[in-house]
Parts: sequence; C-alpha cells; structure tokens
Amino acid sequence: MVDLLFSFIDKYGLIAILLAIAIEYACFPIPSEVVLPLCGALAFTKQYDFFLILFLSLFASLVGSSVCYIIGRTGGVKVINWLKKRYPKSEKGLNEAEIWYTKYSLISVSVGRVIPLCRTYISFISGSAKQNYLKFIFFSSLGIITWNAILITLGYKFYENLDYISKIYNDYKKIIIIIAIIILIISIIIFFIKKRRKKVNYNWHLKTNYIKYIVFLKKVNYEKTL
Repeated sequence: MVDLLFSFIDKYGLIAILLAIAIEYACFPIPSEVVLPLCGALAFTKQYDFFLILFLSLFASLVGSSVCYIIGRTGGVKVINWLKKRYPKSEKGLNEAEIWYTKYSLISVSVGRVIPLCRTYISFISGSAKQNYLKFIFFSSLGIITWNAILITLGYKFYENLDYISKIYNDYKKIIIIIAIIILIISIIIFFIKKRRKKVNYNWHLKTNYIKYIVFLKKVNYEKTL
C-alpha cells in the first residue's frame, strides 16, 4: 500500500497529495500515518516548500472533513446509526467521537483530531450536532495542523526510510499523541485568553467613550446656563 501511494503521489505530485489527504479525512480507510509522511518525503525529494505542503494538507483535510460534516448535518443521527450498521468497523470510532463531543464539545473537535478512531469521525458527529460551521472549521484547523505537521515532519526528516517512520509511530504513538494534545491545549488556552483580553479592552474603551460623552454633555449644558 505504501509503495502504491508513493508511486501515485510521485507521479501526480501536488494534485495527488491533495486528493489522498482529502480522501483520508473523508473517512476512507487510508491511514494518515502512511499518507502524511509520504507527503513529507515527497516534499523533500521534489524540493517543495515544507510550509506549502503543510498548508495544502490543511486545505485538503478541511475539504475531506467538510464532506463528512455536511453528511452528518444533513442526515443527523439517522446517518450516524446507518453508518454503524452498514460499516460495523466504524462503530467504535463513531462511539468514541460521540463520547468526546458530548464531554468537550468545541474542544473535542480540536483534540479529537489527534486521537485514533475519533480523529476523522468527529466530523460526522459535529455535523449531526448542528455545530456552527465556521467554529467547526476553526477548531478543526487547530487539531489538523498540529497532527499533519508532526507526521509530515517525520516524512520530511526520514524520507530515505519510510518504514522507519512506521516503527517510530508505533513505538512512540502515545507520546506523539500526548505532545499533540499538549500543543493543542496550549493553543486553545492562548486563543481564549486573547479573546478574553480583546473583550475586556473593548468594554473598557466602550466605558471610557461613554464617560467622555457624559462629560461632554455636562459641559454643553453648563455652557448653556451661562
């Protein structure tokens, strides 16, 4: 499978990268630990800019995720139940995604992107829960860019021995996931802190302008009495 994917990506270049990643994030059985390192390896061998590949991977991932989100939003719980019956292997992943979403809502869309099984199925759950699409895209992007960056970097650094990447991933999968979750949590905390500060600053400016307006009115009234 690795040789087939690499041959496909090597032959069709960036288009193949976009297609492979989009299909993987649309819940087709193509493991990201195979696709993304291959993209990194291709980036090195073809001398593509690393950040270009990372951006394209994010774009393709969001396209694939959006397909699942739309299906979930359109069909609701009925689609989720149908998927479980029609594809029994998906049941565990969907159940895991449902648990995460029920507990953590928005944050689950980010953190879930680095957790096996839950990673792609969370799009169906978000859609069926009628989550705001822009919020879905934003929080998905945080998790996707973290996960993709880690695996693409592995492919970029160990492009000569792709089999070694699988060994690294399998041996240190838990550590990789923990690191990714920590990065995500820090990113989310920073986002909410900045959002909070922005809101506080806005309220402060609003209050200041209101006080200035009151002072101005008093001044005008005072001048009229003279």
